[in-house]
Amino acid sequence: MSKPGSRRSTFDLCFFTATSLLPVRSAALFFLAFAGITIASLNDAGAQAQTPPTLTLSNPHTSGLVEGQSTRLPITASENPTSSLPVTLQFTRTGDFMNPFRLNCLKGDGTGKAACPYEVDLFDYDPDDWIIIFRTKDDDIDEPDGTLTVVIEYGEGLTSNSVTVDIRDNDPTVVSLARVSSEVISDGGAAAFTVSLGRALVAGEVIDVPLAISGTGVSADGYTLSVTSGTGAALSGTNTLTPNLRFSGAGAQTATLVLRPAAASTVEGYRIALGPDGDGANGFDRAGLGTNVGGGADPHGTENSFHVWKDLGHPSVTITG
Repeated sequence: MSKPGSRRSTFDLCFFTATSLLPVRSAALFFLAFAGITIASLNDAGAQAQTPPTLTLSNPHTSGLVEGQSTRLPITASENPTSSLPVTLQFTRTGDFMNPFRLNCLKGDGTGKAACPYEVDLFDYDPDDWIIIFRTKDDDIDEPDGTLTVVIEYGEGLTSNSVTVDIRDNDPTVVSLARVSSEVISDGGAAAFTVSLGRALVAGEVIDVPLAISGTGVSADGYTLSVTSGTGAALSGTNTLTPNLRFSGAGAQTATLVLRPAAASTVEGYRIALGPDGDGANGFDRAGLGTNVGGGADPHGTENSFHVWKDLGHPSVTITG
């Protein structure tokens, strides 16, 4: 059992801020022995060996944590230790979200890296305040969501339960639009352009890109739109003036599309644009889209539209006299 003031009030591991008070000292135990209380096998390491308690981790953020936020993972024991209880906290992570203030091995992207260990003796802390506090960093970098998994190793091959906290990125993926063909569509020709994401997607990620086709006299049946190349790119709503381009899966980042006017079309000009930011009409954040990346997706501030003109083949007139 602990005595008031004899143990640290909390421990802040790796990314945490520890409160530095004096650890438990065996002198207090020897004092009890001289006072006539029998204590078996006491020495400078504390009491005799005991069966380690069962340690359990709790996760208050089962719905995930947004980068830049902090959380606390409580540790509970089946019974309070009466002697030294050294443990190793093992942190395994994906992504680059952790503040490496305490542990340098938390620096950078943890995907595919070995666990980052942190050793501590739980007996030096008040069991009522066994809490792992960790902070994530808000880095203004668009990246896939990440995770932090914690497990406690102790005793002879014992482990606690494993807890995983999902960490959500909060920086939008920027989408840009660029014409790659001539500004003039020749008779029977087409206008080619690219739609590009600021980063490649990873498995399970989806970004829906709203497009808008407009111009004087432009109608949904006056042109065709198709994807000619692009990993994980697919079009929908091509029979409308507001089609949707979906990027999905690992490696999806850039797609090339072709707009081809109908053969009999007399439309002279076309404007091809990304939908607007926000949840308004045809917006990037409107309900019904399948975008699931942390931070969502936003249209580029300037690279978001262009015009092309169709060569209608007007006959030339030559005046002689």
